[in-house]
Parts: sequence; structure tokens; C-alpha cells
Amino acid sequence: MSAPQPAGIVRLNDTQLAAIRRILHEQFGESARIILFGSRISPERRGGDVDLCVETDHGVSLLEQARIVMRLQDALGLDVDLIVKTPAYDPGPIYRIAQLTGIRL
Repeated sequence: MSAPQPAGIVRLNDTQLAAIRRILHEQFGESARIILFGSRISPERRGGDVDLCVETDHGVSLLEQARIVMRLQDALGLDVDLIVKTPAYDPGPIYRIAQLTGIRL
């Protein structure tokens, strides 16, 4: 199932969305699929971290994932949770939640 496209309901500004895309595509390549999910896609909620899921063919170490999260947090000024789905690693139920409820960036 494909996540819907952003339609003005995302509680991030255009600069923040562009930073997410830039950082994650630099790391995982242009073919990486980025999904925003969680509280930031709910217009009636306030605050919250930025929940991101990346589907990619390129695995990364936990240390590299931590570095990516730090870059995202610096760029966004917000806490970030990142899950990475690769052919070799399935993050489990949280991945399915992102897939079903998230918005593709």
C-alpha cells in the first residue's frame, strides 16, 4: 500500500520537509522511499517528535543511523525517530504502522 502525498496537513514547514528529503536522499540515494508518520501528520495535535521511515536497499550501521538522526535534529530543531527498512531488516509492527498511516515525502 502506498502512503498518500502531503496535502497541507503536515505540521512541518517547507524548509523542514526539504531538509528531510535532502539529508535522507544524500545518505540513502534518490530511490529511497521516505515516509512521515505519527503526530506530525495530525493537524489537531501539538508538539511531538518527527517520526520517519526510510525504505532502502542500502543498509546502514546503528552508528550511522545515530549520525543521520543527529543531522536531522540539527536541521529541524526537533527530536527525530528514524526507522530504516531494508531487504535484510524488517523493523516489525512500527514499519507497518508507518506504511499504513504515513505520508510519503
